[in-house]
Amino acid sequence: MTKKRETKIALPAPQEQFLRRRGEVRRRKMIEAARLLFQEKGFAGVSFADVIAESGGSLSSAYKFFGNKEGLFFAVFEDAMQTMKERLAGIKIHGTSFSDNLKSFIRGIFETYPERLMSLFISDGIKIESFRTKVLPVFEKSLLVPFTDLLEKMAAEFSAVFLIPIEDVALTLVRLFRGTVIEIICVDDFYQKRLEQTIELTVATVSAFLTIPNSARNMKTNRISKAGKGKKQ
Repeated sequence: MTKKRETKIALPAPQEQFLRRRGEVRRRKMIEAARLLFQEKGFAGVSFADVIAESGGSLSSAYKFFGNKEGLFFAVFEDAMQTMKERLAGIKIHGTSFSDNLKSFIRGIFETYPERLMSLFISDGIKIESFRTKVLPVFEKSLLVPFTDLLEKMAAEFSAVFLIPIEDVALTLVRLFRGTVIEIICVDDFYQKRLEQTIELTVATVSAFLTIPNSARNMKTNRISKAGKGKKQ
């Protein structure tokens, strides 16, 4: 006796789109609820049931979306990295020098999410093998494009000439930054001090790869001078 092959009934397009959007909304709510719970209780202190109690939905949906709690934790991390990437991409060039803009950019990375959440990704994440193997590539990818874009904008604004391709400078910064982020987050007592040291180290690293004409080192002075000449004429 042969088994009858099950056939799936195709849903009308509008209904399929509605179900897909509803699923995306549920998934989004679960990630937001999990982020707050993980931040408050840590990875070990949160269960799928806790997340569902806050976000609504069902356990079956949670398992469908994330597979397990580790998958949910990684989804929270990916969401944090995407948010950081979008915010950094919107940073505009300002201030009076190349280093001022770079410092503002790095502080923006730390200000995107609370220190507790960043610490959680490091302290709890390194204990989860499935998370640990995926987190670094995502971290690098999330920062590489914003770093590259920023360096290109600043090179144009301040007439800076890089001695090696900008993409290589950006990758060097991302890897340098990745290591120092882990270090400063794991040593809470020295957080602010190490943050400032990281900023200075990053600026020094970038400076080693570029030359900036003296006339462009202080754009504010340049602009004031030009404005003054324009008035005299």
